[in-house]
Amino acid sequence: MFQKIKDFRFKDFLKNIFLSNSDNPNKVASAMSLGVFIAIIPIYGFQSIAAVALSHFLKLNKAIVFFATNISLPPMVFALIYANYQTGYFLFNGNFNGNVSFTSDTEILNNLGESFYILLIGSVFFGLLFSSITWITTRGILLVVKKR
Repeated sequence: MFQKIKDFRFKDFLKNIFLSNSDNPNKVASAMSLGVFIAIIPIYGFQSIAAVALSHFLKLNKAIVFFATNISLPPMVFALIYANYQTGYFLFNGNFNGNVSFTSDTEILNNLGESFYILLIGSVFFGLLFSSITWITTRGILLVVKKR
């Protein structure tokens, strides 16, 4: 058992998931983009469950979707929340919010509903944008690599 753990190579694992897969590049790219979209929307704690359930429903590779949801690891969550909020703020106001801090707890509670709405709309738009970029990039890489 320890020999199997010792011989585990992450590079071989990724090759096995992406390249030895019989799915066409469009389906693999769709699985990656679904995972990225689920990782970006603010359902923290339920992302893996939602990703696996949606991949089963859409008949996509569950391992690839689960792998792609891991962009929202704890150090990245704060950057994702900030990007989502700024995207939503830009959509509603036409500019970015340079002053994100609040002065008091009362002001935070008064603006919580509006801030969450901005975050939610921004996360959907940012998720669609980023997952589209992921789909194009993944499909392009797979087309090039599978031709070899």
